[in-house]
Parts: sequence; C-alpha cells; structure tokens
Amino acid sequence: MSRDYNKTTDAHKQELDRRIADYDSNPDNVLTWEEIKASIKGQQ
Repeated sequence: MSRDYNKTTDAHKQELDRRIADYDSNPDNVLTWEEIKASIKGQQ
C-alpha cells in the first residue's frame, strides 16, 4: 500500500499551525513519554 504524504489537507495544516502556536506560547506545558505512559497505566 502506497501513501502520498504530500497531500496534507488544509484542515491538517491548520491543526499543525494551532499546535505549533500553542507550543510557542507554552513551551513548558509538555509531558515526557514516561509521564504519558504512567498516566495511561494509571487509568487501567
């Protein structure tokens, strides 16, 4: 199965721009992969 990754929709581009802007505004508001895994394990 071949995928064409060059066909990013406008909606996806807008979402990426939103996420980048959010990160730029709040660079310390992030979780490590370990924190994410621990959170998931705690929900089980």
